[in-house]
Amino acid sequence: MNALRRRAFLQMTGAAASAQACGATSVAAEQGSLPLYRGPTAFSVQSHMLPLNVRQLDLVQAAGFRMMRLPFIHWFLRKKVDSWYFEPYDRIAQACAKRGIALLLTTGNPRAGFDPDDYASAARQAAARYPDARWEVCNEPNNPPYWHNGPPTTESYLAIALPTVAAIKAGNPSARVATAGTSGVRQAWQQALVDSGAFAAGKFDACGVHPYGETADSVVGAYRRLKAILPAGIEIWATEYGLPDPQPRDVRAFYDVHAHMGIPVFNWYEIQDDVVGGDVQRYGLIDREYAPKTAYDAATSINGSTNAAVR
Repeated sequence: MNALRRRAFLQMTGAAASAQACGATSVAAEQGSLPLYRGPTAFSVQSHMLPLNVRQLDLVQAAGFRMMRLPFIHWFLRKKVDSWYFEPYDRIAQACAKRGIALLLTTGNPRAGFDPDDYASAARQAAARYPDARWEVCNEPNNPPYWHNGPPTTESYLAIALPTVAAIKAGNPSARVATAGTSGVRQAWQQALVDSGAFAAGKFDACGVHPYGETADSVVGAYRRLKAILPAGIEIWATEYGLPDPQPRDVRAFYDVHAHMGIPVFNWYEIQDDVVGGDVQRYGLIDREYAPKTAYDAATSINGSTNAAVR
């Protein structure tokens, strides 16, 4: 999250301090909302909209996306005695529900000095609050620049992940939860998770991957090898993939191969060009001025076909 977005988010949560605290009721799809997508391969798109960005969300909807991946970072929320003011996420969840867009919430990677009890408690409360959301616990823990809870190992990751998935399931026993998408498919990493029992009953329902480094051809073999080691019933979710300056052929080829392989979730990174360290990251389907790129048109075409097929 860049500095300007973080400042705006903190200002909004601070301004909410005088407002009435959100209740403990869940934020589910309301009457009159569009139905959530139930097709075989959900074509998702990444957003970092904190706070709610209606203009961006309208473009997500206009492209026909029925799922959106969003970081869930509880330490950007203002805390009360034994909970948090969830209003910023409530607004996003309600706006998505009205548009028939399901949420894939990714818990933030632990930062220095984080409180593991707070981390699990926030996940539990959010899972109860957003019962239609899918979950992913952390992001690329095998990627050293992103992981600050000890060395980037499965042991270090599971020390956070296992209590968190238990907390999410306590908040919502029917929640679907994936392990953190790894940078690359990473067979050895996934084997270590299997050996640890991470996919045992009542734990993770899906294995998260970010198939960077693969082509639309090579990823087929990578997924076949991964499926061969996963326990029966455990899904593969491709929770992040993208390219700078994406072209229509890129979007089409990667969606098609995931649909062909029966991958239930394929998330494109990302909806809009972001700014990191002052540099524009050109992975978006729309630019910084909200102008759609040709890759956005390709995604719209894919969604038009897949949404019509499951109506």
